[in-house]
Parts: sequence; structure tokens; C-alpha cells
Amino acid sequence: MIKIDIIVLYMEDEKNQSLRWNAPEYNHKPKNADWIWGIGLVALAGAVISFILGNYFFGIFIILSGIMLIVFSTIHPKECSFEINKDGIFIDKDLFIYKNIKGFKIRDANPYSKLIIETNKYFLPIYMIPVPHGLEEEVYTTLLQIIPETEIDETHSSRFMEKIGF
Repeated sequence: MIKIDIIVLYMEDEKNQSLRWNAPEYNHKPKNADWIWGIGLVALAGAVISFILGNYFFGIFIILSGIMLIVFSTIHPKECSFEINKDGIFIDKDLFIYKNIKGFKIRDANPYSKLIIETNKYFLPIYMIPVPHGLEEEVYTTLLQIIPETEIDETHSSRFMEKIGF
């Protein structure tokens, strides 16, 4: 079940416009027992092959990775608050000021559209923010007044994670 809370606040001035909404931090896809068994068997087979070849450390790493993948697949996402205002983009309590954002792009997806922002950070420079359908146009016009729209593509790792069910 998808819960969407949208609060749009308009100040006296167009420049002081503030958009707020709540959304889960990621799209949770329920996993069935076959998916969990599949991950467990692949991890076990990889660990057995690693042990046979004498690489015990890597075998233990594969087993722990399989366990963590199963555990994290059952965790439900927390509810995050997002805000776009005159100071920058807030993700919960983290502020991304506009001078550190190189550009943005909005892509349509289900159940939320994605606001993709590229920052000038070296580690994790691209952030994807879920935007409820119906709020994309307001987010687009608000951000276009401040930062440029650029052609940003999703990272290969995020595409891979979506394909395997994360």
C-alpha cells in the first residue's frame, strides 16, 4: 500500500516557494520464498566452490553476503520527508544546497517518479528522490528556476538492483 502525503506551501513571494512531501526511501518489492531459496542456494554453491579451490576467506564472504542480502530484502523502507525550498533540497535532515548541485532530471517510474540530482561530491554524486505523481511539474518548474536541467542517467548499480528486486 502506497501512502502519499503532499504539502505544498506558497509564501508571499514566488522565490520563497516551498514544496514538501513524504515518501518511502525506496520502492519495496516483496520477495517470495523461491527468491530467498534461490539466493541461499547460489550463495551456498559459490561458497562450496570457493572452499574447494582453497579460498576460505572468499567462501565465508559469499555466505555472509547471501545472508545479508536475504536480511535486507525483508526490511521495509522508512518514511522520509523531502522538501525543496529557497535554501536547497532537504532529504530528512540532510540539506543539499543549490550551489553544490550540478543539475537535475525527472524520470517517470512506478509508483513514484524519480528526481535525479547530481552533486559535486566525489563519493555518491547522484541521488534519486521519489516524487509522487502529480507533483512532478511543480518540482520541475521550481528547480528549473534555480539549477539547470541536465541529461543525467541512473547508475548501472541502481538499474541492476531494480532488476533483481531491490
